[in-house]
Amino acid sequence: MNCPQCSSNDLRVKHTNNKLPSQVVRYRLCKACGFKWFTVETRVPDYTVGWAASMQSKPVLRVPVTVTLQHVEEPDMRQILRVTGGMNKCDKAA
Repeated sequence: MNCPQCSSNDLRVKHTNNKLPSQVVRYRLCKACGFKWFTVETRVPDYTVGWAASMQSKPVLRVPVTVTLQHVEEPDMRQILRVTGGMNKCDKAA
């Protein structure tokens, strides 16, 4: 994975939350430019992954995978969290 801001691969995972069974969320930091972002890990079907000899037998996607995400703008998400009672101590008030 490369930084979406500067394309560097000098990255650090600052935090990982793997306490929920359906998701793993990581907070990443680019050491080169300081950009911070979140990534989410998801399951893909077995047939989409193969082993690449050219990458020291590491797993790689061998067919394109389409992941559909619903994007909610930040202010709207905060409103949704307030209405549903989903805000907690880690969420900043708007």
